[in-house]
Amino acid sequence: MKYVAALALVGALLFSSACTQSPKKLVEAGNRYHDRKKYKEASILYQKALAKDKTNAEAYYRMGLNLLDERQPAEEASRYLRRAVDLQPTNTDAASKLAEIYLVAYSRHPQQFKTTLLPEIKELVAKVQKYQPNSFSGLRLEGLLALAENDPEKALDAFSKANSLKPYSPDVVTWYAETLYNAKRLDDAVALERGMLAHDKRWGPGYDFLFLAYSRANEKDKAKAVLEERVQNDPKNEVAFQN
Repeated sequence: MKYVAALALVGALLFSSACTQSPKKLVEAGNRYHDRKKYKEASILYQKALAKDKTNAEAYYRMGLNLLDERQPAEEASRYLRRAVDLQPTNTDAASKLAEIYLVAYSRHPQQFKTTLLPEIKELVAKVQKYQPNSFSGLRLEGLLALAENDPEKALDAFSKANSLKPYSPDVVTWYAETLYNAKRLDDAVALERGMLAHDKRWGPGYDFLFLAYSRANEKDKAKAVLEERVQNDPKNEVAFQN
């Protein structure tokens, strides 16, 4: 109860001080709260900026990021990111994050969203590639889109290029390794995950992948060795010991 009252007081103070500030200053203040993980306070300031200027692309973008970091439903964040992209097409980060939200929704219900979300995803990926040609973000999205359209060869090509631009990125390695595995290129997938683990010995998804890959291949000794290796490299990890 005390927390709710305190939050209400903070909100009232923020609302009061926000009345005299410009939208730009409000967004900057919201960013400072967001950086300190004070998402409720940041939200108040972003909303106030939008109340003053309904065409403020930066406020929509920041509000979308704030909702994502606050673990709010992605659908709500997508509305703000969509508006940010419409108002500022050059904001490739907003376009990338919106495309990822749409890709998740599409992958769950491809038939339902084939004629609605899929064209929008393609448009967003094209937008990122237009303003950031051959970028890590654009290539990663191209790979994810190719997977959504059941084109593993195109996905592998895109992931390979993205991985060369930014090695050891979990956002690519996970998808790249899975795609290699599904293409029956186990040695390449293992080499990729091994490289990632050499870079970060406590990266859990790498051990999970190797364990499952060896288990499916009925190489029980190698699967067991992976579990033991994780315990050795990450001795404080409870999951490692449980596995």
